[in-house]
Amino acid sequence: MITTPYGEQAERIAAALADLVRGPALPDDPRLRPVVLTSRDVVIGALRDRLWNQFRVHVKNTDPAASTSVKFDALLREPIIELGYLVEQFPRMDPDDRLAPGDAPNDPTDPVSKRWTTTANGILVANHVLNTAEPEPWRTTSAAHAALASDTAQIVEAIAVLDQRLRTADALNSHTNVGPGHPSDIATARLVAASVERFAHWVANHHLVDGAVTAPIRPTEFDRPVHLVRVPQDLAPAQRSLESFLQPMAHRNLQAPHRLSASSALAVAHNQGNVVARLHDRIAASAELQAELPRAGQLHALLDDALYATRGLHDTRTPHIHPLLRGQQQEISVGVKNGQVDALSDLEAMDLLSATESTLGTWAAAVRREILRDSTELRVMRRGAIDGPLYGRLTPEGFAIRVLTALAEYKPVVGEPTPDFSTEARSQLRDTLTHTPPFEVVEAWTSPGRHHADRRPPGQKSTPQREPRR
Repeated sequence: MITTPYGEQAERIAAALADLVRGPALPDDPRLRPVVLTSRDVVIGALRDRLWNQFRVHVKNTDPAASTSVKFDALLREPIIELGYLVEQFPRMDPDDRLAPGDAPNDPTDPVSKRWTTTANGILVANHVLNTAEPEPWRTTSAAHAALASDTAQIVEAIAVLDQRLRTADALNSHTNVGPGHPSDIATARLVAASVERFAHWVANHHLVDGAVTAPIRPTEFDRPVHLVRVPQDLAPAQRSLESFLQPMAHRNLQAPHRLSASSALAVAHNQGNVVARLHDRIAASAELQAELPRAGQLHALLDDALYATRGLHDTRTPHIHPLLRGQQQEISVGVKNGQVDALSDLEAMDLLSATESTLGTWAAAVRREILRDSTELRVMRRGAIDGPLYGRLTPEGFAIRVLTALAEYKPVVGEPTPDFSTEARSQLRDTLTHTPPFEVVEAWTSPGRHHADRRPPGQKSTPQREPRR
């Protein structure tokens, strides 16, 4: 499982591309040229995958809109689509010409090929993190969506800059979809990518997307044992261990057959109610923690509502026992019964409160996910049955789902500080691209003495010119 967040991968990609833009695009050794071209093709393929998977942009180079000139209003209205057409027009390598990993010559001392391979590996890892992350704020929040679009547009513009140098060295002659490569075409491609990046940068909040990490691909209960509670200081780590057992059941990419049963879910919730009640009394008994008492009371109220909403929930078949989940909860319950909560210091009590908030939020997300699953076996008895009990599913818009959602999304007033991810490398790449002209002599800029053509529609009379003053 990849543990590095998306922000770190984006910084590595930006640093490698900035070095390539500032330096040569091809190594001196001609044997390493296939490594560069293969890495470039991997980057372009990863850009297409990101546009398809994260932005839901499905465009083809054969679309009629791909051959039309880019209009500013279209660029402002659908910037990601215009970026997708630009990626589709990049020259691509024939799949048979790609180097296999074992066939590629390896020269770790060559800086150019290393930067290309770093870019290719980085974007593949970043895409994997985005594909498996939970949650996905760039699908629901405009600021996160713009941050991801800004990073993608930077990579597209950097590839356009490097492609001009590769065309000059005749390195792309064997690629498909190779146009004449006129400087004005490259300048247009850069203007489109730079405009998308600037527009997205105005809205972007990189902190919302840089912290994305890949979710666990299998239940972690196979990877660690139950955390024993021997002393009061073991309660908070035991709560976090319990949360780790619940996390895979709350994520969408669970690849194991185990599901959260009603008996295990209710057993955890009822015992967690005792933990929250004793912890509330411990905080109330401390004169220095009176300000945290409403926080503990709010958590207690949310858990009581969740217990009331899920009362009567049961399994239609023999439930899965979840031995490690129940064993961890039993360790915590025995420690609470023995009075270990009362023996905690004020700092340790607040640590246990934070761990309990996170654990109950994950529990609520796991129960909600199991209830909303199409093939769920959880049922609840309906009221109003005369001849016998009537069992059915909980509705997605019902009271139970609303209560579980409130507990799953509960954020305390005072929480742990969020990590500050750096965007320094991406800022340097933006400055490097800004100060790198698309060609040596700027030929497309209008001449100072040029008479601009009349842009009125055909058939419309021109405005008569005023006579010069005498």
